[in-house]
Amino acid sequence: MKILSALVLAIFASACSPSYPPPEGFVDACYGGDWQENMVGLSPVYSADLNITDENAVDFRKVFADVADGFPVEHFDVGDKFGGVRPIDIDICSENGLFISAIKLGHSTGTEEVMIDVFVYKPDYEWQPIVESIESAINARWPDQLDTSPTRTTNLRKSPM
Repeated sequence: MKILSALVLAIFASACSPSYPPPEGFVDACYGGDWQENMVGLSPVYSADLNITDENAVDFRKVFADVADGFPVEHFDVGDKFGGVRPIDIDICSENGLFISAIKLGHSTGTEEVMIDVFVYKPDYEWQPIVESIESAINARWPDQLDTSPTRTTNLRKSPM
């Protein structure tokens, strides 16, 4: 439950916090401009966890950026905005209905995993090809390290901010 709460808080903080305003285009690309209407109550269509060390954060960030480059999506990497607390905080989004979040919260939360969640807020968005590319790229770099059946659960709630 701690991981779920931390994930929800991290998503809200990266998207809404006045201390860390979202990058230009984030709100429209990642949740169609309206969190309440498009995202509240959603559960991921896909979740995975990748157990890597903080030293692998740069490689992971490159893997995600390379995957994003192959699709008509926006890529936001804001992990460095949090003073090293979050070595990985990446979103891949499309205003056509896709929100992918990859977050590694760091040692203070007790988790070593990069938590990857894929949300689709427009039912006709074809999300499988980008997920297949993510899995392929991760498995090429970190064989047998991707858990595509994590025991955690995630759903999105109203932003407390």
